Amino acid sequence: GGVRTFLYLTGEIGVGGALVVNGEILRGAHGFAGEIGHVVVDPGGPLCRCGAHGCLEQYAGRAALLRAAGIDPDTGVRGIAELEQRATAGEKRAVGALREAGDRLGVVLAGAVNLFDPEAVVLGGIYRSLMPWLEGPADAQLTARVVSGRWHENGSRLRASSLSGDAARGAAARVVHDVLDNPAAFAVR
Repeated sequence: GGVRTFLYLTGEIGVGGALVVNGEILRGAHGFAGEIGHVVVDPGGPLCRCGAHGCLEQYAGRAALLRAAGIDPDTGVRGIAELEQRATAGEKRAVGALREAGDRLGVVLAGAVNLFDPEAVVLGGIYRSLMPWLEGPADAQLTARVVSGRWHENGSRLRASSLSGDAARGAAARVVHDVLDNPAAFAVR
């Protein structure tokens, strides 16, 4: 069997995630589990759209990454491709933006690993293609901050998702389908 308890993180728009425990997504009491992008990494940091300062999303979300690299954040997916090209070419600003994002991701992920003890952390969405630059700084933070010695056995447990962005869109379509089939199950009380 494969990994059945893991933390999945994506950065398509903000920074979102899911904790999968024994193959089941943990949704939380109000359906908001996985809002890891709003974990504060710097209380004196930039204002986030949620109203807090210094949320992870302000350092590792798509718009923040592009802005830090000097790329128009409104370019979306094209901007991520440009960021990847610039980083591959060794452009200092692009590599620096990715290292900073990887560092901040690692700090937050270490906290999540200490709380939930997953078998692995899987990076998907835009993080999948940016893994060559994010992995080192993120893994350094995980190594420094995760308290369980077992986490570090057999090397890094930080992995790139094997699923493309199309898979994420398919999963989102499935959720919409489920809501339309049974809206009462998703009603806010």
